[in-house]
Amino acid sequence: MDEKTKGLKQLNSSVKRIQDNFASNGYELVDMLGKEYNEGMKATVNFVQDEDFEEGKRTITRIIKPQVNYKGTMIQTAQIEVTEA
Repeated sequence: MDEKTKGLKQLNSSVKRIQDNFASNGYELVDMLGKEYNEGMKATVNFVQDEDFEEGKRTITRIIKPQVNYKGTMIQTAQIEVTEA
């Protein structure tokens, strides 16, 4: 979101509190956004073609449903969008 969006600071604070609450109860939302995609990942993947994207590079550009771990064990697989050239 644009840094000038009204209420962004409060929204970010709320998200941080939710993540901290999840973590204190043993849950983890895995941060995959912007990371390189590899074939071994356990996720449902939608591929998007972008001609302006670097050739041979595959990057996670959208999280539709996050991967959730509970006490180190995956309990929900991610649904992601991967952009490639």
